Amino acid sequence: MPPPSTGDENDDLDGPPPSRSVHYAEQALLGALLLDPHRRDEIGPLDPDHFSNHTHGELFRAMRTAPAPDAEQHRTSPAWLNTVLDAARPHAPGLTASYLHTLIQVCPWPKHAATYARMIRADHARRSLRIHAERLAQTTVDTTLPHRAKATVQQADTVARFLDDLAGRFASHPGSLPRTPLPPAPARDTSEEALDEERLLIATATAHPAETRQMRWLVPGRALSRRTSAAARAGRP
Repeated sequence: MPPPSTGDENDDLDGPPPSRSVHYAEQALLGALLLDPHRRDEIGPLDPDHFSNHTHGELFRAMRTAPAPDAEQHRTSPAWLNTVLDAARPHAPGLTASYLHTLIQVCPWPKHAATYARMIRADHARRSLRIHAERLAQTTVDTTLPHRAKATVQQADTVARFLDDLAGRFASHPGSLPRTPLPPAPARDTSEEALDEERLLIATATAHPAETRQMRWLVPGRALSRRTSAAARAGRP
């Protein structure tokens, strides 16, 4: 069972609650950086605001601000850990030295720090998109707005710009399966008897156009010839 986290795990009340999986990814990343601060150069672009947990974000901010220690000295001295803790604690009062050691203990593979960072970025993108979508939905039904249609269009444009930005930051999934091809259209009966039946059907529909409302299956594309397709269009009310 994963170890307990700090008490302010869901302290970001402005957005949807984070998933448990990303919480563990945040713990694993921070543990990897506490073990080896030089892995900060391997994780790619990541900001404190990307973390779902406020304490985790402030701890990462302190890690990013504090100069990386000497590797040999870091193995034998907790000086850098104390520096990071002192820098983060004013912004995260619940943070303790014991929690830093917990982060180190729960990190399964420090060499996978870049993967943990990608998980955090992806979850932040999902949470942000959900917030944008909820704002758009609220705008469409907000009767207190003086120009609701205009506000809805503006919010929709905001969502579109956000999606364009995400498309530039996240590459398409390389393992997407090809679409299943549609089955071929069934062969049409081109006999003279079938054509006579179509003519009879079109004549009946022309004589009784109101009845065609119940004939939802009758569409121009299913007609045998262009001539009967045009007649089907003309026979519709």
